[in-house]
Amino acid sequence: MTNETRSLWEVYESETEPWKRGRTILICTGLFYFITQLLSFATAILGGRIEQALLLAANAIVFWFIFYLIWVGVHWLRWICGAWNLILGFCLLIWGWRDANPIDVILGSIFFVIGVCFCLSPSVYAFALRQRESVRWKEAVLIGIVCFFVLVSLGTALLGLGFVHQQRTAEASRFGNEAAYRIYDQHDIEWALAHVSARSLQNHGEERMRYFVAAVERLGRFERISATRAIVRMGLQLPNRFVADAEVISVAKTDSGPVQLHTVLLDGGHGWEIDRMWWTYGEEPENSSAN
Repeated sequence: MTNETRSLWEVYESETEPWKRGRTILICTGLFYFITQLLSFATAILGGRIEQALLLAANAIVFWFIFYLIWVGVHWLRWICGAWNLILGFCLLIWGWRDANPIDVILGSIFFVIGVCFCLSPSVYAFALRQRESVRWKEAVLIGIVCFFVLVSLGTALLGLGFVHQQRTAEASRFGNEAAYRIYDQHDIEWALAHVSARSLQNHGEERMRYFVAAVERLGRFERISATRAIVRMGLQLPNRFVADAEVISVAKTDSGPVQLHTVLLDGGHGWEIDRMWWTYGEEPENSSAN
């Protein structure tokens, strides 16, 4: 059969050495991972999820070091990476079909194909054998040391964020306790208006807060308000501004029965401020009033 009657793929398969096909497979795999990691990191940063972005960066460092070792011919690692991609692809395919999510189906298919190529492709094996003939172990050790120090730096940043997160949680809880006392027990409308976020004020916040405090008064006397528990989410507002939001929850007994008190707080750099408030009777979220 002449080249004119064969497809480009047949010509490529017959005239390209196996190790070159393996190199092409690895390059395509690395390009796919680079694009997905870049998109995931950009999404986390733009969404203000700093901790998730740092974890993604650490995962990328580990991946690229392992990928480098596979590239230079550390043969057994491709079996581990292949098995991981097969499992990940299979799970994404199942979840994608279950949830009718085409993105998960597409990604699952790609991961599954990568896993098959890593584990079963003779071309990848041929490339690994060829690369093992010229392994530069000093270079690999140097790259490993650099990756280790980068991971230590990312771990330190995560640890620091953990301490900051605990501090912000304690501050949000203290502010929530004061807000619950001032608004639900003292009905202090002036204090409430002085601590409402600018975003809430732009959306008729003063009128809604006055209506809310009036509704609180109709609940009757508050016998006891428990200490609040806070759920804090920290983020980054580009270019370099740290922000946070929190939901604080407490329980109280009133003349109208037990209620759960909910408050959403915002901190754009000037301390915690009230964004939204509502309560629910007992455990029934549908019987609620919100400002």
